[in-house]
Amino acid sequence: IKRYRCSDYLIHFDKTPVTELANCNFCRTVYTYRDEDNYRIAKDCVTSCVPQDRRGGQIGLVTECCDEDYCNTASKQSSTSFLLI
Repeated sequence: IKRYRCSDYLIHFDKTPVTELANCNFCRTVYTYRDEDNYRIAKDCVTSCVPQDRRGGQIGLVTECCDEDYCNTASKQSSTSFLLI
């Protein structure tokens, strides 16, 4: 798959598309949290990927995976749920 290049810090995000090597099946984004507002982002292209949230409180790791071209453009994915009563 094709992905965007990203350094460890969001400010240096480069939207230049990059064609990855063979065996690139997933774009992986790993957030390393030191606290809720202090985290690093690392993005790479991997053969296999398991999404997980391994935070204990506000510190730890979160791994996100996607498998479509240029799917790693956003810094974070979010979803919103509503409960109507």
